[in-house]
Amino acid sequence: MGRKIIENKVKILGLAHWWDDELTSADREAIYGFYGPGQGVIEGELLWTSQSRIKFLANVAEWLNKEDTRPTAYKCIAKADEIWPDDASIIDRHFALSTMCKVFYRWRDADEFALDKAILACWRSVAMQHEAAAAFKQPGHALPWGNGLPGHYCFTQLAIIEEKRGNVSAAIEVCEDAMQGGWPGDWEKRIVRLRKKEAKAAKSKE
Repeated sequence: MGRKIIENKVKILGLAHWWDDELTSADREAIYGFYGPGQGVIEGELLWTSQSRIKFLANVAEWLNKEDTRPTAYKCIAKADEIWPDDASIIDRHFALSTMCKVFYRWRDADEFALDKAILACWRSVAMQHEAAAAFKQPGHALPWGNGLPGHYCFTQLAIIEEKRGNVSAAIEVCEDAMQGGWPGDWEKRIVRLRKKEAKAAKSKE
């Protein structure tokens, strides 16, 4: 994606102040270099975009989820949080929170704040799961993955995090909540394994 296209999209989305005044030249160079490469050349001038601001910022953050460019990814996430919920659809917000979790969780061992922020993104996503599910089921909504709901990244990641932290009962509750919400996944299998782990831990304390 060319520099001009990126700059036009920033202006169309009303993010010019953020782009010019809050990002450094290094941030902008990172976005030029990593956001949307290989997507082809768009002829003419970009005059309109269907993206919401939050979707755009989350997409850029995901492209920049690399060691050298993660500070810029964090800035994109911070801006999305600053304007949240903006005019973004519930589906845009659902996927944006998944991206936030992915970005922060990847760097949990590098940045001391990252794990807490990943967990917070998960809980925010879980809190709006019913709204998101209803939006996905709306008539006429295109589901590229087929009929029904997509996988719920934040539910899965939260279950993993709670288990790793030793909160097995909390991990079970997360899996049960996801299963009751109708989100696809290997929830029953996870619950069986976690209950065995919980029972083993309880027996070892006897």
